[in-house]
Amino acid sequence: MTITRLERKGLRNVSRAKRKKQIIKSLSKIPVIKNVDVDAIKKEFDSKLKTKSKNKKDTSKKTEEKPTKKK
Repeated sequence: MTITRLERKGLRNVSRAKRKKQIIKSLSKIPVIKNVDVDAIKKEFDSKLKTKSKNKKDTSKKTEEKPTKKK
């Protein structure tokens, strides 16, 4: 008796192995770390928070000034 090979099953196994390798490579990639100025970023957030808080205060005054009409 001769041994028959399951060619399709072999191809499937090879493709699965390749796919697993690609997934492992993509998950293990490390992004490039850039030089980041942390203090500058903190200042940006602080300035954004200040402008937002000022805008909220201005809008609250506007709503209080509107007279309510009674029917």
